[in-house]
Amino acid sequence: MIFIIIPTMKFTFGIITNNNIQNVNLIIDSIEKQRIPEYEVIVVGSDNINRNHTISVPFDETTFTGWITKKKNIITRMAKYENIVYTHDYIILDDIWYDGMLTYGDNFDIIINKIYNSNGTRFRDWLLNIDFIRGLQFKVHDNLKTPILQCPYIWIKNENYIADTLQIPDDTYTIFLNYDDDGEKWQKYMYVSGSFFICKKHVMEKYPLNELLLHNQGEDVEWSQRVKTEFKIKFNSHSSVSLLKYKSLSKSLCV
Repeated sequence: MIFIIIPTMKFTFGIITNNNIQNVNLIIDSIEKQRIPEYEVIVVGSDNINRNHTISVPFDETTFTGWITKKKNIITRMAKYENIVYTHDYIILDDIWYDGMLTYGDNFDIIINKIYNSNGTRFRDWLLNIDFIRGLQFKVHDNLKTPILQCPYIWIKNENYIADTLQIPDDTYTIFLNYDDDGEKWQKYMYVSGSFFICKKHVMEKYPLNELLLHNQGEDVEWSQRVKTEFKIKFNSHSSVSLLKYKSLSKSLCV
């Protein structure tokens, strides 16, 4: 008798929201379509989500508006599976997302999927950060005890300046890599968009999001700078996700 072993992966899906119940349910619909044998969904920012395999966690939005770093760190602490998907409440999985993850396999620490904007163009997926390219490094003020709304960081120069070598125009802010680029030579310049990414729990426990930073304060840039000193960022072209709304691409934080 021949036994066929069907590969599986276990996932925690962490969704952060400001009580956007409609969108969260659309995301969970897209997760359920995958038919993943073992998974859980942790929604932080609403206590009104009643779905299978789902934990709904309320969050006080009045403490600091846009405290998404704390929300994602809550997901990390609560997650029971090693593979954690972090997503904002406007991104859904495409129908064969899970099959694509099985095709790629479990050999990653941090991994990016294809991300499509609502108009079908590429969003922030496999890309470099223009500030890193310009030889800048992100430093959070050491004297901060709680998040502040004014600029909580400074930029410092380092020796890695390759914008001129790559002949990147001054008005360029988003540098996409080709999907067939393995990214090996670009690791020091890479940026993981906080909108959607997948990371191992042990990596996030060692490198949590910096809770001194709020939404639109470059929290994902600062995290990317720290985590990629130890862990490689990889890309899986077999899986993709899509935005439920149109979002413009970010500009440099230094502009």
